[in-house]
Amino acid sequence: MGEGSVRSAELLSRLLRYGDGPTHRRLAAEVAGGDGALAQMLAETVRFDEDPELRVRCLAVLGQALDGADMAVGLAVLGALFGPTGSETVLGL
Repeated sequence: MGEGSVRSAELLSRLLRYGDGPTHRRLAAEVAGGDGALAQMLAETVRFDEDPELRVRCLAVLGQALDGADMAVGLAVLGALFGPTGSETVLGL
């Protein structure tokens, strides 16, 4: 589907619910490749109040994406999940 592709929430939900490991890895590769719209949609679903199974699958895909992504993608995913970063971490760094 690639960067800039139009993906409905319904389609993404089906891919996450019924897709297999390779399907989830393809989604993760698209995020790692810079598909910011997909990363945003996954992050918004993680923050959703309902459907814990879908939330967990979204977070798993984002985690897989971060494993192979460069720092710019990593920061974009963190921003999508948590908003603007603070100046100090829990570790005091």
